[in-house]
Amino acid sequence: MDLKMQDRRVLLGVLAVVVLGALGFFYMQNATGVPADQMRRAESACVRWFNDDRDLGGRDPFSSDVWEKDGSVVVEVGFDRGGSSYSTRLCVYDINSNRMSAPNNFTRSRWEK
Repeated sequence: MDLKMQDRRVLLGVLAVVVLGALGFFYMQNATGVPADQMRRAESACVRWFNDDRDLGGRDPFSSDVWEKDGSVVVEVGFDRGGSSYSTRLCVYDINSNRMSAPNNFTRSRWEK
């Protein structure tokens, strides 16, 4: 009887370590992401770029979403918010080189959430 109680304690201890390890892993993944100020900088740079170059999308660009993927900041830029032709394009901002790119329809899926 005493052996079964000891086995349960060991099992609970192992389970606790696994749960804490998983929580620590997910916390560290979020903590090592792109800092908020760099996300905001990328967001405003992309919207400015799309505003300056009308061939990239349309009128009145605005940021509709921002996320980090593969070490870059991805900004979903929307156009014509109040009109009938609302559309979006992605802007990929490389934080190491401060370069931006606008994936086309064939490469967009690589950068989506």
